[in-house]
Amino acid sequence: MDGLFGSVAELFSPETTNYRNRLREIEEEMQAEYEKENRLQETEQPKPTNNKWSWGK
Repeated sequence: MDGLFGSVAELFSPETTNYRNRLREIEEEMQAEYEKENRLQETEQPKPTNNKWSWGK
């Protein structure tokens, strides 16, 4: 049984490390997309001007 489990572990070991790396890549892509969207929203919103004629109640 030990030999069987050892051979199965050897077969799937490279696969599991590749999946972990791919998960990390996906997370980085999602983070980059999130930051890109936030930058676009910040540039699209007009910044309020503060002067003596543009104050609210």
